Amino acid sequence: MKNSSPVCMSSGQISVIDNGSVIPINGALLVPPYRRAYLVKEIHFSCASPTSATLLTGANLQAAQHFVEVQLTLGGQKALTRDFVPIGMFAPTVHSEAEFYLGGQGQSANQYSMWSSFRWTFPRPMYVQAGDGIVPQVRSNRLGTNGTFLFYMSVVGEVLPPEAKVPDTSCVPYVQTYRNNKVVASISEARQLENPFNDRPLYCQRFIGRSYLDNGNGILTPESFPAAGPPIIVITDQDRFPITNPSGVPFATAFEQRSHSLEHRRALTPKQWVQVKFLSGGDSTRVYYVSMIGYREEALN
Repeated sequence: MKNSSPVCMSSGQISVIDNGSVIPINGALLVPPYRRAYLVKEIHFSCASPTSATLLTGANLQAAQHFVEVQLTLGGQKALTRDFVPIGMFAPTVHSEAEFYLGGQGQSANQYSMWSSFRWTFPRPMYVQAGDGIVPQVRSNRLGTNGTFLFYMSVVGEVLPPEAKVPDTSCVPYVQTYRNNKVVASISEARQLENPFNDRPLYCQRFIGRSYLDNGNGILTPESFPAAGPPIIVITDQDRFPITNPSGVPFATAFEQRSHSLEHRRALTPKQWVQVKFLSGGDSTRVYYVSMIGYREEALN
């Protein structure tokens, strides 16, 4: 192999049982077989919600983007996520496609399923040494009776030639999520959106905000707001420096409606944190998520 070669490595189909069990994924499937260093440029997630013959609204069909969560590390040591993160909180945009079964091919008549696909593009390619790779785990946080989710994950990048120079550092992305769980007003804990690293800055790129309606059966409908309008939120840093208006902004306008993102390019010093405060307008039927997406530099030599 004299030149760089594009690669796309897939986990294959993973059945995620809807009981909260953590399922390790064979990380070897996500490592190129050439024993060469490589660059990771993107991670793709795709998940199908369980088929349903009775709940034919978006409530059940689009549940996968919230109910399936992943935890990612590089080589089992360097964290790419803080704990488990819903797959809908990695990327600004979601591509969803419904499938309708009229029976046959092992499916009962009049069943629907919803495929949700995501593309997480890294700020810069992440250098990975030969034989190392991303180690994922996946689970459903639904803890209900909605069957089994079908989950797929792919790592996209390029394999480097043997003579490629090893860089001094690698750009390692990092994602963490705050959940406002059906309360009218709350403040995110300081440690939920922070720079957890003691010896290096965390470069924040953007926030992603998504809202869901809980219909009382544990099924969430994406991107819905109360009839009175979206809640009012304030985002500040630990020094009370306002990222939004100090008096608050509507959740629906803080995060651009098509991409659900708020650009915020800033370096957080070690242990510096960001606070998300809900002032008003929420209700006991809505669940709101805010994730912070960034990266740090890790030494290689």
